[in-house]
Amino acid sequence: MLATANPALQVAGMIPTLYSETLQGKRALRTIQRVYEQVKAHPNFAAAILHPAIPRRTQIANAAEAHLPVAVHAPKLDAIQTLNQIVTQLEQTP
Repeated sequence: MLATANPALQVAGMIPTLYSETLQGKRALRTIQRVYEQVKAHPNFAAAILHPAIPRRTQIANAAEAHLPVAVHAPKLDAIQTLNQIVTQLEQTP
């Protein structure tokens, strides 16, 4: 199915979200890393990057509820650094 769904599709990357530093969260991230390594073998995923995990933060949900960008709603939120890193990586994607 994957090979015939859209052969021209090129995936830029994978972004794990709602990451927590719990044991369960760390296990989930390891699983995501294993899946990432497996899908990279497919031509559509060859250039895909596994971006840093976006941490679970209440302020991200609050920003969405307020219809504001996270950086405006909570400018000092630690997750903004991660989001900026992902943006930089995506901007460099051909």
